[in-house]
Amino acid sequence: MRDLIQFLEDIQSKNVDLYIHNSGIDTSTPTGKMMFSFLSVFAEFERSMIRSRVQSGMERAKTHGTKSGKKIG
Repeated sequence: MRDLIQFLEDIQSKNVDLYIHNSGIDTSTPTGKMMFSFLSVFAEFERSMIRSRVQSGMERAKTHGTKSGKKIG
């Protein structure tokens, strides 16, 4: 998320705004800035959820004595 916010600040410091046609996001408007921020928050949330699931799967595999989680044999 910090990278996205930093990117937006960098381009805006050069008097450039971001317009994403497919998503209808225009960072020159307050609504566009809000949507860009929401998307970055959701992306960070999704990344942390995936990481949490992977870590719990690895822990479960360790407790069952496998590397992949599948039964041996």
